[in-house]
Amino acid sequence: MSNANAAHLRREKFIEFHTKSKALEMRMIYEICRQGDYQLLGFSNMRDYCEAPIESGGLDISYSWATQLSKVYEKYSIELGVSDNELTALPLRKLYQLKDKVTKDNIKDITAKVLTTSLEDLQYADKDMTTCKHTSITNTDQQWWTKCKECGATIKK
Repeated sequence: MSNANAAHLRREKFIEFHTKSKALEMRMIYEICRQGDYQLLGFSNMRDYCEAPIESGGLDISYSWATQLSKVYEKYSIELGVSDNELTALPLRKLYQLKDKVTKDNIKDITAKVLTTSLEDLQYADKDMTTCKHTSITNTDQQWWTKCKECGATIKK
C-alpha cells in the first residue's frame, strides 16, 4: 500500500471517528500529524489540510483544535501512559493548558485540577497578579471593572 493510500485511509477513519469517539479521534489526528498526511494527500501545509472541507479531501476541523488533540494525546497517552478511558473523561482543553507542567509524579494532581478549575483560571495560574503592571487591559461592557490580559486580574475602573 502506498503512503498516499495509507494517508487516505487514516483520513477516512478520522472522519468516521470524529463524531463517535474522542479517544479514537485523538489517536487518529496524532497519527495524521506524525505521518505528514497533508503532504501525501497534496496539501501544502497541515493547516490547509485540517481546515479544508471533507468534500475537497480535508478534515474540516480547525488547525488549532487538531494541534491540541495531537499534543494532548502525545503527552498524556504516549509519554505518560494515561488510558484512553481516563483521558477522554477529562476536559481536553484544560489538559492541553497543563501539558507542559504534567509529569509522572504530578499526574494525579493535574487530573484533579482540570476537574475542579476553570480554563480561564488555569490560563493565568502562573501569573503574579500582585506584581503585574496591568498594562494590557481589555475593555469590557462592565461599568465598574475590567480585566488584565497579562495576569487575568479583575480590576476596578
